[in-house]
Amino acid sequence: MTGEHWTIFANGEWCKHTLVEEHCTASDVTVACDGALEKCLQAKITPDLVIGDLDSVLQPFLDTYKRQGGKVIHEPSQERNDLQKALEHAMNNGAKSCTVIGATGGDPQHEWGNLLACAAVNFDIVCYSKQAVFHFPSPGTPYSIEIIPGRMFSLFALAEAHEINLSGARFDLADDQLSIGSRGVHNVAQDSTINLHYTSGRLMVLVPNVPSAEEGGV
Repeated sequence: MTGEHWTIFANGEWCKHTLVEEHCTASDVTVACDGALEKCLQAKITPDLVIGDLDSVLQPFLDTYKRQGGKVIHEPSQERNDLQKALEHAMNNGAKSCTVIGATGGDPQHEWGNLLACAAVNFDIVCYSKQAVFHFPSPGTPYSIEIIPGRMFSLFALAEAHEINLSGARFDLADDQLSIGSRGVHNVAQDSTINLHYTSGRLMVLVPNVPSAEEGGV
């Protein structure tokens, strides 16, 4: 099962249903991580694949999925979480970009593990939650983010990123370097698009969904 754009469902907090449907339609391959299968089926989504150690998916949901012709990959290893297993499977099967839904919310340990799993692979990932959108752009490829002018965003290196060029922000960067730390927090979009390019390492761009106080939010 191959394709260039994948959508992976994790078992955390999902974004709004219309956005979920939009990404399902645009995907070449859809994957549920273990217990996320239940949420998929309840949302009338039949993923192309279920992957994980299968320790949290209830057997009736798994049986229903198999009767519908679904494919299951059982990976019992506890060395990587189910999202990392799914991302690595996507990377090894032609994925060039990936949407992740449900990686955040709930247990903060799972949330950190999922975000670091996104950082651990080297292709474009956008992780949607109710509170924020987390972008993990690939190095070496121009990347653009549509944003409301005046909206705050933050740029983080995991753990380093080199020759960063950022435009469309209050604090632009030109062939700059970031290391893990707080530098990059609370930049502000000046245009309707942030443009980003860097040559190596890994970056995460965090764009909150909720307007900041400066934008009239509560």
